[in-house]
Amino acid sequence: MKNIKFLNFVMFLLLLLGLLSCGDSTINSVGGVPGNSSSMGGNPDTGTGSTPGDNNEIGDAGSDDSETGSEALDKWAVMEKIKSYAVLQDNPAPFFHFNYDDTLLLEPGQSVQLQLLDGSNEEVKDARWFVIRNFPMDGAFDLKETQQDSEESLVHISDDYTVTAKTYNSYWPTYERRGHIVAVCGEYIHKIPFEILTSQKIKTRERNRQVDEKVQSIVHNMVHLSDAEKVFYINNYVVDTLTYDPAYEGRPQDYYTFIENRAVCDGYASMFLRLAKEVGLKVTKIIGDSNQGLHAWNAVYVNDEVYFLDTTWGEKGDGRTYRYFLIPRNIFTEDHESKPEYHSEIKGQEYLFYSFKREELYSETVPDLQEVLDKIADSLPQAGKDLDIIVPKSVNRITLALWLKNSNSHIKTVRLEDDYKKKNYNNHYIIRAVITPESYESDVHADITLKESANIKKSVIDINLDSPLELAKHNIEVKNSKLESIVKKSNSHYEITVAEVSGDNVSIKINKTGTNVSVFPEELGIEKVKSEKPHAGFIGISPHGGKLVNIDANTEYNIGNGEWIRATSDTAVIKQVNFLRDILLRRVEPGKLSSDYQKIKFRKQSSAPNWIEVEYTPTGNLVKKLSTKMEYQRVGDVQWHQVEQNTMENLPQGQYRFRLKGREGVLASEEYEVEIH
Repeated sequence: MKNIKFLNFVMFLLLLLGLLSCGDSTINSVGGVPGNSSSMGGNPDTGTGSTPGDNNEIGDAGSDDSETGSEALDKWAVMEKIKSYAVLQDNPAPFFHFNYDDTLLLEPGQSVQLQLLDGSNEEVKDARWFVIRNFPMDGAFDLKETQQDSEESLVHISDDYTVTAKTYNSYWPTYERRGHIVAVCGEYIHKIPFEILTSQKIKTRERNRQVDEKVQSIVHNMVHLSDAEKVFYINNYVVDTLTYDPAYEGRPQDYYTFIENRAVCDGYASMFLRLAKEVGLKVTKIIGDSNQGLHAWNAVYVNDEVYFLDTTWGEKGDGRTYRYFLIPRNIFTEDHESKPEYHSEIKGQEYLFYSFKREELYSETVPDLQEVLDKIADSLPQAGKDLDIIVPKSVNRITLALWLKNSNSHIKTVRLEDDYKKKNYNNHYIIRAVITPESYESDVHADITLKESANIKKSVIDINLDSPLELAKHNIEVKNSKLESIVKKSNSHYEITVAEVSGDNVSIKINKTGTNVSVFPEELGIEKVKSEKPHAGFIGISPHGGKLVNIDANTEYNIGNGEWIRATSDTAVIKQVNFLRDILLRRVEPGKLSSDYQKIKFRKQSSAPNWIEVEYTPTGNLVKKLSTKMEYQRVGDVQWHQVEQNTMENLPQGQYRFRLKGREGVLASEEYEVEIH
């Protein structure tokens, strides 16, 4: 009895190897195009087919009739043939494939229309259909048996090959909800895996959909921004959106950050990483030690220089601080420590203090500082301000407090903190200023309207006040954009220009110390004229690269290294793709903003065509088991040549390389070398 149980267990493992490992070299020897699951069941000429759509030859392939169903196999023969690992005979597979590329992931009751297609994408009408469950081993059902009420077959296949997932016993483990739909055409087997999803997997899939939708809505606001502006926008979004919550320790999944908006440091860094990758930035997440223990942060490239940022430490009360935003290595590593390779890159300097300069809180000299303080003192809202200022080290805290207190009669208190003076910010230090004004007595109302702008990258907005009020640039606070200039038309009429608009609206606040200014409307819609989104394709031309097609001179592409490359013609060759990133494309037409991104996915073919054989005859040599889906090259040559038929005769002596050609969204296979003596 023990021996029987052991034998059954061994047979079960063999079946799982045969049915679950589509890309495994053992499965690849079943037939079709052995050793290449990406081509098994695929049609390289049309760009269809897939890894799971395996095309497995059974028995003799020497007759054309075998492609059209000359001999029917019953379901037990199908099972035995799958388990036998039959090896390819004389002819290659006919490149039949299903109309779905991936594993069918079905919810109970969900239906899909499944088709078996030939090499010309015509539906194969005379195939026989089966369902084989991965477990138990004897779970095999023909078409009619799947149409019975029993849930044992997992799916129902109608006469027009509509596949519908059945309900299942809730106590069945996941591996009992998996199987293959098998179409038998003559001596060939074509199979595609399926899985009936559990309630938990359905929930996860819906959560992923929500996250993807949220991410794309955020990315939509950034496509026209520069790299530095993108980093600034993402940093602010993460800091403003997330709430630090220790209860989310160990739950860094995107759902908790993007939907529930709660995380610990790993979630903050992961959210920044996801968004930065989505807009084509070169970025990484770093796990290391800080002066507060185990921690996570990010490194990002801007203009080929690496900077560090810590969004977890970007929060300050109800606002944000930029003390750890775009910081070079020599400063950041004073209280962040990780593996040396993360800190070995060229340190960035150009964008140090980027956010402080952008918000006019940076001073290089004492006169600069006095000007910054005057602006702060003149632009206090009723609630006061809590902000960080970049101060030259030559200025002490007492002097700074006196300047602020005496600069405006409406200032009630000034509290300064310089805990970060010990950090070496290039002869500067960051000081925190908490300023409280006296109560405001006067009220002014402002109406804002959008004016037509000649430059679509900028918008001009009118501000009309019901009472005269002296305003300057520092009195205007804008959200979702950058204030570029202000022009005084009269004592109660101003015109401002905003740029870098992210989102579809801009909100404006007017802060004038001693005066409460109400603004209507609170948000102003901004019409953005975007370029047309690209509709490019990608065709593999080597195991490591390919070419973009259907593009123009307004197209830019990014392969994941942070660099946008402008196309110069209707095609562009990418010699080396980044296997960890999708290809991003955008179009930038003259006088318009950048388009939304097009994301192109691609995949490898799993292995070289190592089933090729060389036979020597009295008249020369014969290379067999070729296909018109292949190309070859003599070692030492540059040019690759099309294989014209299933065999090649009397090749000159030498080394030759063969590979499966690339196609739409699929790279060429690795090369298989053949020596001709």
